[in-house]
Amino acid sequence: MITVREYNDSGGNPLYPAMYYTIPGTDDFELVTHFNDSGGYDWTDWVAWYSPTRRMYFVASGSGCSCNSLTDDYYTLGDFVSFHSKETLKADLVSFINDRYEYTDLRNRPRLDDNLAAINSFKSNAVSS
Repeated sequence: MITVREYNDSGGNPLYPAMYYTIPGTDDFELVTHFNDSGGYDWTDWVAWYSPTRRMYFVASGSGCSCNSLTDDYYTLGDFVSFHSKETLKADLVSFINDRYEYTDLRNRPRLDDNLAAINSFKSNAVSS
């Protein structure tokens, strides 16, 4: 069964600008960090959000060309990869970059300092009860 997604490219969509469709169950998502390495017709994205109600991190990642986008592979909450800790979240980002840039000289690989710092310093906006 394919979930019907609603087009929403506004601030009311917690997935935007990484994704321009709303996905059921993501209404409380808070952006943690967005790695983007795009150039010409190619793109590579790794985006992490936090869900305060689930107390979990959710990641969408992929790469492609101008004929597709990250949104194309995500229809339900189950399509995201989920993590319980910042450590596993950081490890996933590093692994993603290592896999995508395996044959790129280490000096020419994208820097992750800002993304890793964003994960380390992330604090949810949700009010604790």
